[in-house]
Amino acid sequence: MPTPNIWCVPYHRNPLFTGREDILTQIHQSFEVDEAASVPHPLGISGLGGIGKTQTVLEYAYRYRSEYTAVFWVRADTKTNLIDDMIELANVLELPERHEQDHMKRVQAVLSWLRSNSGWLLIYDNIDDLTIAELFLPKGPGHLLFTTRAYALAGLAQHLDLEKMDPETGALLLLRRAHFLDASASLDMANTEDKSFAGAISQELDGLPLALDQAGAFILEAPCPLPEYLALYRTRRNELLGQRGSLAQDYPESVATTWSLAFEKVREADTAAAELLRFSAYLAPDAIPEAMIYGAFETFQSPWVSSPLKKIASDPLSFDGSMKILLRYSLIARQGDKSFFSIHRLVQSVIRDAATDLEKKVMINMQVVPALRDTFPDPEDTQQWQICAQYMPHVLECTQWILQHELFFSSIGALFYKAGIYAQKQARYQEARQFYTLALRIFQDCGEDIMAAVILHMLAMIYQVQRYYQQAEDFYQQAQEILEAQAEESEAVSLIMSAIKGNRAEMYRDQGNLQAALNSYGENPPIQQASIEEATLETATELNNRALLYTNQSKYAEAEALYLRALAIRQRLLADNHPDVANSLNNLAGLYHLMGRYADAEQNYQQALTILERHYGADHPEIATTLNNLGELYRLQRRYDLAEDYLVKALAIREKQPENRFRAQSLISLGVLYIEQGRYAKGETVLREALELQKQYLGDTHPDLATTLNDLGTCCLHQDNLAEAETFLAQSISARAEFVDGKLALSLNNLAALYQMQGKYAKAERLYQQALAIQEQFPGPQKLDLARTLTNLGELYRKAKKRKKAEQMLIRALNIYQEPGQKIHQDMAPVLNNLGLLADEKRIYDAAEQFYQGSIAVTEHLMGANHSGLVFPLYNLAHLYHRLGLRAQAEPQYQRALQIGEEHLGTEHFITSEIRDSYASLLTQKPLESRKSGIWSKFFRRNPS
Repeated sequence: MPTPNIWCVPYHRNPLFTGREDILTQIHQSFEVDEAASVPHPLGISGLGGIGKTQTVLEYAYRYRSEYTAVFWVRADTKTNLIDDMIELANVLELPERHEQDHMKRVQAVLSWLRSNSGWLLIYDNIDDLTIAELFLPKGPGHLLFTTRAYALAGLAQHLDLEKMDPETGALLLLRRAHFLDASASLDMANTEDKSFAGAISQELDGLPLALDQAGAFILEAPCPLPEYLALYRTRRNELLGQRGSLAQDYPESVATTWSLAFEKVREADTAAAELLRFSAYLAPDAIPEAMIYGAFETFQSPWVSSPLKKIASDPLSFDGSMKILLRYSLIARQGDKSFFSIHRLVQSVIRDAATDLEKKVMINMQVVPALRDTFPDPEDTQQWQICAQYMPHVLECTQWILQHELFFSSIGALFYKAGIYAQKQARYQEARQFYTLALRIFQDCGEDIMAAVILHMLAMIYQVQRYYQQAEDFYQQAQEILEAQAEESEAVSLIMSAIKGNRAEMYRDQGNLQAALNSYGENPPIQQASIEEATLETATELNNRALLYTNQSKYAEAEALYLRALAIRQRLLADNHPDVANSLNNLAGLYHLMGRYADAEQNYQQALTILERHYGADHPEIATTLNNLGELYRLQRRYDLAEDYLVKALAIREKQPENRFRAQSLISLGVLYIEQGRYAKGETVLREALELQKQYLGDTHPDLATTLNDLGTCCLHQDNLAEAETFLAQSISARAEFVDGKLALSLNNLAALYQMQGKYAKAERLYQQALAIQEQFPGPQKLDLARTLTNLGELYRKAKKRKKAEQMLIRALNIYQEPGQKIHQDMAPVLNNLGLLADEKRIYDAAEQFYQGSIAVTEHLMGANHSGLVFPLYNLAHLYHRLGLRAQAEPQYQRALQIGEEHLGTEHFITSEIRDSYASLLTQKPLESRKSGIWSKFFRRNPS
């Protein structure tokens, strides 16, 4: 039989499947009738527990698989299982979103695939909570089949009800399972006596397939003749009915009775097998990892010293023997590769109901929890996340029993701690908070103060990443107070305290409070004394965090020394492709980026990118930061095509993340790139979107909004939208007022430029002088910002006829651009142009010509022969030649200036109109109006993320 291209069904076909032909035919016909619909209706198979719903849809999948290009199976008994199995489908389908941290993004990617592709069959097994079902209906051109105990499907699907087996079909199933008949034989092939007793047993079991299957297994394995089994069943049923008052009422009597008979036989044959069955009753019913049993014994033996599980956990052959006994009595099902097994929910219910409260507590606390805790993989290891996901349904199931019986012991706290870390790594923050909160309660009740401090630290980090700073601050403070109260400062206490201080400092830095961040470390941290050979990874983390602070304070030499030490420590202690090594390389590159050491920055960024792609894959969120930083670096180098490629890739990754702050960062970077390319409308759109996202997670007054507001203001300036430009720039200055730094100076500069354009020279001069006073405090690459302000102030003085002051400002700016080792910078072009204007006004025409030509040459060299920045020096040079009567030299300069002006500024722009009028006067030999254009420098600079 042909197999679909994609087959994702975790169960083997049941060779003893009996009956249900009418239901299978109805399912097939319903889908055939519905085939013409663009979105076929889902089909729900409902019925009692144990009625055979799962086996029926499994048979349908195998019988009709040749009609589908893809067949998927999803456990849907809980929302967690449903999400985890949908995430696995993202891996099976190799969807780009499979690397997303946000699990719902991966689920939505699967639903999107189902909407866009046809020919698939999707089976949701045991989806009893129909409110959950509504969220996950794919509504695509395929077939959705689900099983449920709910009879009313609330309009979600067509409905087929699975009835109990009639006595004849039940008898046939019993005889096949007991090997009285072959799997393909009919009931007529049985002898009269067997047929009669099998029919009577079928009636006693009320036609329930689960009970019939277990009865057949018992008859085969005991072995037990049919008449004896019927008598034994009736005796045991009466016995159990007498106990019914203490048992749950949510399963049929036949299940309790057949299970009781089978369990006694199992216990007689193998006490370890019976104990394994009890153990499984407190886990999720499906996909129980077998490694949980023997792995737990290897890592944590003491709770099992007196348990029958000890023998099978330490001996694979004994374990396999016990599993075979349970299989023979149809009490469990096992995957072919022996990695997982499952147990029916009704069997679990009977086991739990038969146990006393004390027996339940002993099993959960002494066996189930230690096994889960000690075999739960390391959630810090990304390579173990798939296995962690397999354990989570069992942790969640066990949690219910822990809460119900109030089993708050230290070992249980350790399990919740591990589960919380995994949920946190998956950006399932609400789930992580729940686990951490339970763990915190347990550790506090048990007097384990250090672990309580660890949990408080983890809770603080969750609130910090979600920008709930006050809650984070409260948890950090509680954790720190607990650690400070310890009588002796052990190594563990020291490490936790160091981590808290570092993360707390990072939180203050995020809020723009650098002094508080610095205070969080204390005055004399021990990181200065430890040698690289003696240092630990914790030392490297503290070095890295303090270097970040130094970077924010423009203490670049100090920051570089700490970054290099942190990198050396991590390279010594970690693998070459470890993400922490990439983190150090990225931070060091960011520093070189700020210092203008672009080649060094590029080399370190590329090394970091290679490591991260090798470790995480090409679409992981961790990679977006380095991609964004590379895009910023290439933008500064005017390598615009490369810059846009990297920034767009970073944005594509971040758009799939739940955290808006990351997406805002990429949008801001793209917006600035578009502005520098003269794509002002696109830049404004992108920056407005970024600003709204920032307001969502930072609020309306956070200092980090200042940069975006500044960029929006400059974008509006370029589009002559002066009213909005003034609003944005004033808001930027207000947001940054408490932080006297380069960012504040840029906004002051830009608002001054706006007033200059409006002819408000006194206001403009005052703001320029404030910006200069700030910028002169900062050495290094921020001198370029100083040069821009000097250029703008020089042009202001020239307009005000203060030529001596103008010349002083412009010469200072030019000297900065011409410092030894300084590469040619595009902002040198406005300085040369404006010096040309000064020389022109002083009638030093040779000097004016040279300055104009120098401005043109710099712009062409860096920006190309058609850049908008050429308009002014070309026009000014043409104007000079025109006034000197050099028509032949003036005409080509006018033509180029006019062509570039019309293309970039528009045909109606006042500069374009002025060029056109001057050119016309040249052609008609009319008197020339004396008007010459100066240039304001461009004045935004981006920091790497």
